[in-house]
Parts: sequence; structure tokens; C-alpha cells
Amino acid sequence: MENTTVDLVVTDLKMPKIGGLDLVRHVCENLKDTEIMVITGYPSIDGAVTAVKIGAEEYLAKPFTDGELLAAVQRALVKLHARGWATPPASARPPPMD
Repeated sequence: MENTTVDLVVTDLKMPKIGGLDLVRHVCENLKDTEIMVITGYPSIDGAVTAVKIGAEEYLAKPFTDGELLAAVQRALVKLHARGWATPPASARPPPMD
């Protein structure tokens, strides 16, 4: 990942080889221009607070709808754009002026 530009990392909290919070820490330390969204089937207030404190911008509990996922992705990319690192998603851009 260090040699590739990544705008957004979406990670689950529970994975077989590395925990999602470990990945959040790694991304925060090594890919400073990358937004992070955590998804989980085991949501908790403590888990959400921890994920956000260490650098996740979004925390989404499963099950979620396509619309909830899209909205979370758009929010994360808008935040990234606000810092000047990415082009905002088309739905977040103002309409062209005629």
C-alpha cells in the first residue's frame, strides 16, 4: 500500500490475520492522506470511540444499506477533498453552471 495512492480504506474490525484497529493504526501512521472507514458486525460504543480516536473517520455497523454505505463513503471522500487530497465524489460536487 505504501507505493499506491489510496483515498479510502474500508476495513472490518474482525479479520482472520490482522485486526481492523491494527490496520487503522498502520494506515494512520503510514498513509496520512488516506481516509479510513471501519465496518463491523459487532458494534459497540467502545469500539466506535476507539476506532475514531485512532483515526477512523467513519464507523458503520452491519447490516447497513447500500445507501448508508454510499453516504459514509461520500462523507469520507468529502473530508479528504476538504483537506485538498482528492477529487470529491460526483454527488458531492456542485452542479455545473450554465
